[in-house]
Amino acid sequence: MVRPKEILIAIPIKNRANILPIPLYSLFQQTQSDFDVLIYDQSDEPVSESYIVRQMIDLLQVHKNIKVTHIRDMHNRSLAQARIYLLKYARQESYKYLLMLDDDVAMQPTCLEKLYNEIKKSKDIIFCEGVAMDCNNALHHDDYDVETYTSTDKFNKWQVNHHYYDVKFEIDRTSTTGGFHYLIDMQKIDESMFNNIIHQLGKLTGMPCEDIMLEYHLTSGKYKGRLITNALVYHFPNTAQPRDWYNVTRKIQQRISEKGDI
Repeated sequence: MVRPKEILIAIPIKNRANILPIPLYSLFQQTQSDFDVLIYDQSDEPVSESYIVRQMIDLLQVHKNIKVTHIRDMHNRSLAQARIYLLKYARQESYKYLLMLDDDVAMQPTCLEKLYNEIKKSKDIIFCEGVAMDCNNALHHDDYDVETYTSTDKFNKWQVNHHYYDVKFEIDRTSTTGGFHYLIDMQKIDESMFNNIIHQLGKLTGMPCEDIMLEYHLTSGKYKGRLITNALVYHFPNTAQPRDWYNVTRKIQQRISEKGDI
């Protein structure tokens, strides 16, 4: 029996087969390629019906020897439910690390390697994440200002994830703006923490910011999260989305981090 790799990269998706080739091709380019891929598909039609998605899956499997599993689930289709399933799957299959990856992002080729190297050597870090740059709005949105700053003191904690930095530095914290990509150390999640996270996520069905709730509970004890500023991800959001989406989710994030619940 072939044992799984140390890392599972899990991509939840719902009715966005047209965007899925972006993260899949970025996985093909990773310098750290010792991982398996799980596509958790809540779409009306299987994403594998898309010709280009099928080609990207074959590219990973044939040319990189990366195992790709495609699972469809039409029950209770929400991101909270997807996070629950992916956590349970990673635990059941004994993966050491779980990378939650959004379906509309592309990781820079060295991104996974940097996150993996960081989390391996850190005893008190339970997840690592990098900077996410919004590609189709990078030069116009206030959260993505390209002005040079001399100190991170000029950012509030909800903005720091979304700036480009010329130098690499790290920030430990117990909150995040979240869910584009984060590498979780599954070995540090004990039974009590796991059950609590599943319970808390179960209360969020149909609601936003399930990733923020997850990371709040991962860091509610002795562990922290860590931002690695030179581990870059590029975000390709829907241009039809109102820009105020960022302000709405930020308010929810602040409420969760302050109260631990919604």
